[in-house]
Amino acid sequence: MRLTSGPLAYHDAKGMHLTDSDPWWIDTGISGLAFQIDDQDGRLVASMTNWGRLIVQRSYLWDGSSGPTIDGKADPVPSLVHDTLYQSIRARKLPTSFRKRADALYYELLRERGMGWWRANARYYGLRLFGWVATRPGAEYSKRTAA
Repeated sequence: MRLTSGPLAYHDAKGMHLTDSDPWWIDTGISGLAFQIDDQDGRLVASMTNWGRLIVQRSYLWDGSSGPTIDGKADPVPSLVHDTLYQSIRARKLPTSFRKRADALYYELLRERGMGWWRANARYYGLRLFGWVATRPGAEYSKRTAA
């Protein structure tokens, strides 16, 4: 299934990626789990509608695919979606049980964007084993505010 999205524009900032799209969106196929994430100043940074459209505002900072990986051309969209969903779990906007669905969506997006089966599977199973660490409340990355 091809997931529809807007064109993603971003640039690198201090070892991270910063969205230039205003705003960027993707239809995730996930329904019934609307949320909104605000930054520490109360500005909207990301949201998802009840119909599954994930919307990320300009200047959202994310670190790309985490772990022992090298980002390639397939990584920006999957890693942005995954980081946003994990942030919403940390902020308790989505239940912890949603982590498995976020990991599966990451895998689906990697494959859809051309990553090979073996490499995408390795990343997925790495997330399944160790991703829980990044969904704990308070596990926010300090680099997220570095830009």
